[in-house]
Amino acid sequence: MPGSFSEGAGPASAAATVAGGRKGLYISRVPTVVTLSQLEAEADQKKQLRCSAEDLRRGLLPLLQAPLMPPGAFCSKKRISSFGNLAQAAAGAGDAREGAAPAGGVSRVFLMADGSSDTDDSELEGFTREASPVTHLRPEVFGGFGRPDGQPSAFEARALAAWDAAERAGLFRYSVAEDTETRVLPGPYSFVAQVNEGRATKKRPTEFRVDRVIQPFDPAKFNFQKAAQNEVLFALDFDPQLRHAAFHPRAPVGREGAPSPHLVFINVSPIEYGHLLLVPSATESLPQVVRPQDLGLALHMVAAADNPFFRVGFNSLGAYATINHLHFQGYFLPHSFPCERAPVRPLFRRGNVAVGRLEDYPVNGVVFEASNCLDELAQVAGSFCARLSTANVPHNLMIFDRGARVMVFPQCFAEKQARGEVPEDVLETGVNPACFEIAGHIVYKRQEDYVHASQEAACRLLAEVSLPEARFAQVLSLLG
Repeated sequence: MPGSFSEGAGPASAAATVAGGRKGLYISRVPTVVTLSQLEAEADQKKQLRCSAEDLRRGLLPLLQAPLMPPGAFCSKKRISSFGNLAQAAAGAGDAREGAAPAGGVSRVFLMADGSSDTDDSELEGFTREASPVTHLRPEVFGGFGRPDGQPSAFEARALAAWDAAERAGLFRYSVAEDTETRVLPGPYSFVAQVNEGRATKKRPTEFRVDRVIQPFDPAKFNFQKAAQNEVLFALDFDPQLRHAAFHPRAPVGREGAPSPHLVFINVSPIEYGHLLLVPSATESLPQVVRPQDLGLALHMVAAADNPFFRVGFNSLGAYATINHLHFQGYFLPHSFPCERAPVRPLFRRGNVAVGRLEDYPVNGVVFEASNCLDELAQVAGSFCARLSTANVPHNLMIFDRGARVMVFPQCFAEKQARGEVPEDVLETGVNPACFEIAGHIVYKRQEDYVHASQEAACRLLAEVSLPEARFAQVLSLLG
C-alpha cells in the first residue's frame, strides 16, 4: 500500500517499542509529555485555569474581547521591512528572480480578486495565468491588499487586534518580532529562511507514533480542550447556506444543544506574525484527520481573511503534527511562497475544481483549484486527504489564494528518519519539514544553520521529504 510503514525495529535513529504485542517505529529523539503543565511546571503559578470540554459545553469560556484595530496598525514595520516593499513581494519582483517567471514561463502568485471564488471558466488553462503587478498596496501594513476599499477585512482586523492583545499580555513563549530573523535565500526558488530558536526549545514535543496517520483521540494527552482560556481569540461561525464564515468575540457555547464551537486560538509557539490555530468542533475530540467539511471551514476562514499574505496549513500525524486534536494553523507572511510560483501540470477537472501536479519543485505535490465553488474544492481535496489517511500516507496541506487553491504534499521524511535513511547533517539542523517548510518557508532552530542556509541546502532537505516518482504515481491513483 503506498506510503505505508513496515513494522519492526529500526536502526540507531529509531527505537523499537512494543504496543499491543506489535512493534512500531518511534523517533527516539522526541521526548514525550502528557500535559502542558508538565512542560512548563515553573510557570504554573502564572497560568490561568484551563477549561475542559464540559466547561465549553456549559458556556464557561470567557473568550477574549478586543477592539477593532484601526487601519494601518496591524503590525510593526519591523515585521514587514525584512522583505522590502510589499507590492514588489506580491508581484514577485522583490525576490532573487528580479521579476522573472519560473521555468516554463509560469508566474503564479495570487489568483483571487473577490476572496471567495474564481469566475474564470477556463481554469484548466488558468494554471498558467500570470500575476498582475500590485501598485496600490501600502508597504507598512498587511490590511486592505486586493480589496476595493483598501481596508482590511473584519476577520483580519479582529484576528490581528486580538493577537496583538495576546502578545501584550505575554501569552506567547517568545516574541517573533524580537527573537526571529528572516531573509530570502539567493536562487531561482527564493526560499524564505527564518531562524526561530524558540521553536526548538519552547515548542511542544510530539506525543504520538510516527508510523500511523490515524490514531484515536487520547484525552489523557494534551489537546485544545486543555488549553488556557485566554489563548482563545474568538469562535468562528460557518453557515453552509450563506456560504461564508463569520466570527464572534463571545461564542454561544452555553446554549442548550448548541453545536460544538469552531475556536480560533493563538499559537503560543508562533512562526510568524498573526500565527493562529483553527480547531473545528473543539469539544468533539476529533483526531488530526482532515474531512471535507473541516477543510471547507478552513477554506472559508481564509476567504474571510481576504488577504493573500494569510495562508493556512495542516500537518497529519507522521508529517510533523505534534497534537492529535484536529487543527489547522495559519499566519501572515509578506512574501509569496516558492511553491505558489511553481508551474503546475494539469491532470483533470472534476466539476468546478481543476486538479494538477507541481513541476519544477523539490517536493511532489497535488494542486486543487476552485473555479467558482469553495465547497466543491473542499469535497475534492478533502476526500483525497481522507484517502491518504486511510492508506496511511503522511501528508501536509497548504491553502493559498484566499481559499481558492489547495496543495497536498504526501511525504516520507519521518519514515526515512526512523529507518536511519536521512543524512545526519540534515537531521542536525533540527528542521522539521512540516507544511510551511515544504511550501518554502524554512524555519531553522540554530543561528549557525540560518547563517549558512542556501538554496542548495533547502533543496537537499526537501528532497528527503518528497515521495519518489514511482511511489507518488501510486498516490495519484488515490485521486479517484
